[in-house]
Amino acid sequence: MAKQILYKHFAHHATFFFFICSLLVLASIMKTTTATSSRHQARDEAGDLKCIEKERQALLHFKSYIRQDPDGRLSTWTDEKKVEEATSECCEWSGVTCNNKTGHVTTLQLSNGYLEGKISPSLVNLTYLTHLDLSWNHFHGPIPMFNGSMTQLRHLNLQGNVFNETIPMFIGSMTHLRFLDLSFNHFTGNIPLFIGSVTQLRYLGLYLNDFNGTIPMELGNLTNLQELSLRGLSNFTIENLNWLSNLSHLKSLYMDGTSLAKANNWVNVIQSLKKLSDLSLSRCDLS
Repeated sequence: MAKQILYKHFAHHATFFFFICSLLVLASIMKTTTATSSRHQARDEAGDLKCIEKERQALLHFKSYIRQDPDGRLSTWTDEKKVEEATSECCEWSGVTCNNKTGHVTTLQLSNGYLEGKISPSLVNLTYLTHLDLSWNHFHGPIPMFNGSMTQLRHLNLQGNVFNETIPMFIGSMTHLRFLDLSFNHFTGNIPLFIGSVTQLRYLGLYLNDFNGTIPMELGNLTNLQELSLRGLSNFTIENLNWLSNLSHLKSLYMDGTSLAKANNWVNVIQSLKKLSDLSLSRCDLS
């Protein structure tokens, strides 16, 4: 009798154990199948790379915000066969680079295109974007909030446009940035303290804007910085450059046209930068 009870007890638990194991195996198979499907969804039957539809639509929406494209940089960005080079595959569009395995857009390189307009917020859907270069165009208005959602972004170049107002706070949350250039625009107000939070920066360009005030000490937190351009801050009077001493990896420093007449310690600070090889201090009111 005891043996029968023990057998039934064991059989009950063995059945339950088998059921649980079956569920785990089924979940593992479904996960593997989903992952495999995801990896292959970016390719067609011929094995050619295909862009992600959501990202293709985001790029087309970006194009719809462009009022002037004199060089036809975006002429291939279309669903219609209007030009010989046109294709619906966004990974083949001019200025667009995709990951060759997943099909996600990783680079948008549209510098020097004389493009005029605003930046469409639809770019928030390019969540795998690591490199965004819209430099030397005629984009205007404030920087759209979408940039704060691009957590993969490493390179952001908006130099040489007509952006205005103050630098938005979400720039400080883009902590993976290595390259940030906001130079040659019309940004106003102070250089914000939160830029000191982007501690992975190797390059920072803020020159030739309409800033006023002084350079924040928080820039001294950018200890990985190798190149810093603060040219043309004509409204600034710099009294303290001690924060520069923290930038031990700095190789290039440009402060042309920024008054250092009251920065009595500038010589000692510059001498402390042992890796510095390129220095420009013209028109800095030095004596």
